[in-house]
Amino acid sequence: MKIKRVLLCLFFLQMVSITQAQNLKVFVNNKGKIGFVNSQGKEIVKCLYDNALPFNDGVAIVSKSDKFGLLDINGNLILPVKYSQISLWAKDMYLIKSGKKMGLCNSKGEIVLPVKYSHISKLNTYGKALIALGGKATKSEDGTYMANAKYGIIDAHGKILINPLYKGLYEFSFDAEGGALYEGKRLAYSYHYTKDTLITDCSYMGFSKYPLSIFKAGLIDANGQILLAPNIYNTIMEPRGDMMRYYISKKKKTICGYYNIKTKESFNVAEFNSPYEKIEFWTHGEFNGDIAPVNGATWSFIDKKGNVLRSGYNSIKHSLNCSLWAAKTTAGTWDVLMSRIIL
Repeated sequence: MKIKRVLLCLFFLQMVSITQAQNLKVFVNNKGKIGFVNSQGKEIVKCLYDNALPFNDGVAIVSKSDKFGLLDINGNLILPVKYSQISLWAKDMYLIKSGKKMGLCNSKGEIVLPVKYSHISKLNTYGKALIALGGKATKSEDGTYMANAKYGIIDAHGKILINPLYKGLYEFSFDAEGGALYEGKRLAYSYHYTKDTLITDCSYMGFSKYPLSIFKAGLIDANGQILLAPNIYNTIMEPRGDMMRYYISKKKKTICGYYNIKTKESFNVAEFNSPYEKIEFWTHGEFNGDIAPVNGATWSFIDKKGNVLRSGYNSIKHSLNCSLWAAKTTAGTWDVLMSRIIL
C-alpha cells in the first residue's frame, strides 16, 4: 500500500508540474532575450534565448545563435543547445537534426536514435516510420528522395524494427483486389520521397539490394526476420494465412505457386504458356482459411499442402466477410465451400 501511495504522489506531482509548465508564457525582456514567466508575471525561466516555443508536456524547444535545445520547466537544459533543428515528431518524441543528419530523443532529453540517419519519415497511422542511412538527396519532379540509401523501419518510440540494411524496401500496397491477375496486395515501387509516410502496418515487406526494383524481392516480417531470401521468385504477393503466392516468369511461360512462410515449403500449382506480363486472368487466389482456388483447365481448390480437394469448376466467387466460396460446376450447378469444411 505504501508503494502505491508513493507512486500516486509521484504521478500527482508530475501532473502538477506539467500543468504548471503549460501555464508558463513566453516572455521577451528589454534586451530582446526570451524566457518564461508564470501567470503572475514572475520570471520562472531566465531570459537567455533568442527564440522559444511554448511548453508541450513539460518541454520547450529553445534556440540561441541558430542552435536548438530542449528545456524543462525549471529552466534546465535536458538537451544541449547545439542542434540545427528540433521538432516534435510524436508524443514525447522529438526529431533532432545536426546538419544533414537526423536522430530522435524523448521528452527527458535521452537520445533514442543517434543523429546519424539521412532521413526519418513522419509516423503513419499504424505508428511506423521509415529511416534511411546514407544516400544522396536527389530531386525529381515529384519530390526529393535519398538515392542509394539503405532503409529500415522504426516504431513510434524510435525502436528499430527493421534495421536499415536494404536499398530496396517495399510495402505490399499495390491494391489489385478484384483484379484479373493478382486479386490481392502486391509490392509497390516507391522512391521513398522525404515528404511521404508509409502506407501499411508493415507486417510484411519486400526487400532487395537493388533500389527501385520489386523484381525477385525477398520477404521480411515486421520484426526484421527474413522469411524468404531474394532472387527466388519473380513476383511475390502479401502473405495470407501463412501462405504467400508467387509467380515465376519465363519468356513464354509463367509458373504459379505458394510458399509456406512457417514451414519454408513451396509447391507449384499452375503453369501457363504465356509470359507473366500478358496474363489477363486470375491464376491462383489467396488462402481463405485452409483452402485456396487454383486456375487450370478448370478451377480447383487446394489445401496448404497442395492437395486438390475439389475440381471441375468453370467459375468461382467468394466473400471475405463470411469466408465462403461459391463454385459453378461444368454441369451448371453451384457448390458452396467453407474456408475449413467443404459442403
